[in-house]
Order: sequence, then structure tokens, then C-alpha cells
Amino acid sequence: MNGESEVLPDTTIKVTRYKRIKFAKLKPRQTNGFNIGYLHCDNKGSLFSFEKNYSKKVNCSMTIHEEYKIGASKPFAFTELDFLADTLSQKELNIFNS
Repeated sequence: MNGESEVLPDTTIKVTRYKRIKFAKLKPRQTNGFNIGYLHCDNKGSLFSFEKNYSKKVNCSMTIHEEYKIGASKPFAFTELDFLADTLSQKELNIFNS
């Protein structure tokens, strides 16, 4: 993230409440656009999150990330983390132990 983020109004998607922020990226080619991050605060301390430094600071996981061009009403890129489970099976745990 480049500079401070702007807090946007919260939103609800499929019964999940998200905090939202608007921010700029560090990459120079991104200067003609902006990003919106959706912060899911119910799964605090999640291993996976976009913009990890910011997520740690606010103790919420950024699970949705949109990229917009200046003046556009729809994002040109959309990324979402979809958590299928919050635990690993014994078989999956065995992979880490081998």
C-alpha cells in the first residue's frame, strides 16, 4: 500500500459483514487507478490475507481485493480468498510431518 488508506462504508455480502478501504499500490503502473480491500473481521488471525501488514495492524483479514482504473465504475480485476475449511485433516497434517 502506498500512503494512507481511505475508510469506506461497510458492506454486507452473502450475510458476511466487511469493512472496506480504498488505497493505492506501490507500483508506478498502478497510478492510474485505485484498489478497494474488503476486510473480514470475524476470522481474526487468519494465515491468508491480502495486504498482510495492514491486515495485521487492524486485526482483520483482507479477503477480497478489487482493482479499478480511474473513472471506472466496475473493477478490471477481482480477487477473493475462499476458505474451504479452517482445519486440516490428519492426512493433510501428515504431509507437513514427513
